[in-house]
Amino acid sequence: MSRQNPACVSFFCTRVRRFNAFLIPALLFGLCLLLSGPLFAQVNTGRILGIITDQSGGVIAGAMVVVTNTGTGVARTLTADQAGEYVAPNLVLGTYSVRATFMGFQTFERQNITVGLGQDSRVDAQLTPGQVTQTVEVTAAPALLDTTSAVVSGTLETQTILDLPMNGRNFENLLVLRPGVVSAPGGGTLTTSTNGLQPQDNNYFFEGLDSNDPFSGQSITNTTLPFGDAGTILPIDAIQELNVENNAPAEFGRRPGAVINVGLKSGTNAIHGSAYAFGRDGAWDARDFINPPASTPPQPVELEQWGATVGGPILKNKLFYFGAFERQSYSVGNSFPEQVPTSASIGDPTQSIPDAEAFLASKHIPLNALSLKLLPLYGNNNGPSSAFSNGFPDVIAVDNGVGKLDYHINDHHALSGSYFYGTGNAVGEDSVRTQPEFRQQGLLTAEFLTTSWTWTPNSTWVNDLRFGWNRYLRVVNVADYQTPAASYGMNTGITNPVLDGLPTIKVSGFSQLGGRLQFAEVLRSGE
Repeated sequence: MSRQNPACVSFFCTRVRRFNAFLIPALLFGLCLLLSGPLFAQVNTGRILGIITDQSGGVIAGAMVVVTNTGTGVARTLTADQAGEYVAPNLVLGTYSVRATFMGFQTFERQNITVGLGQDSRVDAQLTPGQVTQTVEVTAAPALLDTTSAVVSGTLETQTILDLPMNGRNFENLLVLRPGVVSAPGGGTLTTSTNGLQPQDNNYFFEGLDSNDPFSGQSITNTTLPFGDAGTILPIDAIQELNVENNAPAEFGRRPGAVINVGLKSGTNAIHGSAYAFGRDGAWDARDFINPPASTPPQPVELEQWGATVGGPILKNKLFYFGAFERQSYSVGNSFPEQVPTSASIGDPTQSIPDAEAFLASKHIPLNALSLKLLPLYGNNNGPSSAFSNGFPDVIAVDNGVGKLDYHINDHHALSGSYFYGTGNAVGEDSVRTQPEFRQQGLLTAEFLTTSWTWTPNSTWVNDLRFGWNRYLRVVNVADYQTPAASYGMNTGITNPVLDGLPTIKVSGFSQLGGRLQFAEVLRSGE
């Protein structure tokens, strides 16, 4: 079998943080190189393997095997070992052909071999006696059962991803198509779990590198704010494949849940791309049969989502590019049951503002100036009781872009790199808010850089070195956090300008006034 050591190098790349001393990573890297054995860490790539035999079943050692990416023209030449076996690891996703030759035998060729994310494609070649100039083309259906690995996994290919209807076009909504994966209704932060484990137990990889937010356990590229869908979204038109492994091998480690691996598209020798636009307006929505408009008026919904992708060659058979951009903006109305003091006189001073004022006046108790200023913050309720239904829309805008370069320097060296940048702004209600300025305001910025160097010194050795960097900024404030509390007639004693706003005020029996405490999360890591 051919030997490679990407698993060891991957350990160095994905487990040793940049904050460690340089000596430790250097020692680990050297140890991996010295002790490397027949390990096959595929991460965001795939491999083609097989055995070369003659018609009697005898192995043909030394047969030459050429594995070619038909989209880019990049080829890898291998030599079958003494057991007649060959392995072409670390192949980028795409369609390949396999050509096997040996003196005294006809050439064997098989086309349209799909290499999937973290998957093995087995191509065994049986050579028949004849001239090398004679070619035997073999056409065969893909195997229904992968006999090369014990890993339970499933892959969604690019065409499936594009064809399936998805509200919001968030690839994480496809995870529930795999056995054992469930998602809590309503979406939001931490809702997808696998095999009964906690949602934060899932392990996300982007182009073969760690894409986990250590704070919330979400994916950095498709993470959420307290409301709405993802605050940053990797455009699904940029995804080549999405692979979910339920009992992943030990090379991934870290978490016991599913390994969710995302592979990007690459450029080819032909220019290819796409453009799309989606829109939705609540005026076209069907009537809600559970909450008919007579009791709950339909809430307005407006959505616009558009984007484009393009990929192609910079240098034919050498250097390729791919890029994608997507914009998503939407507004969704809310309606929450609230308890708001009524402005009508109903004979109950515990529920009615005029009844309470009349009661205090009858007792010669002066009205509190601050209370009079705070009461309007409950909003207007002219109904016969304190039961009230109201809401303010969630308004969200998300911009995302991703780019990728692949450079086949020569038959021994190949470089690949990608960069993702996403930003989202959102203002909305994650629970009852009596005024629009008490809504939550979220800001999310995610960046992800991946690089990899594949070195094949000969037909039996492969080294794969990866480095990644990510930055994750998540800030949640109350929308009035920069409004001085003095403007509400209160002296809270807080002088920090980013901690202003109306404090949370709770009155027994009524909805609370104000919002919640703010928090900010900034994470950076290198791998």
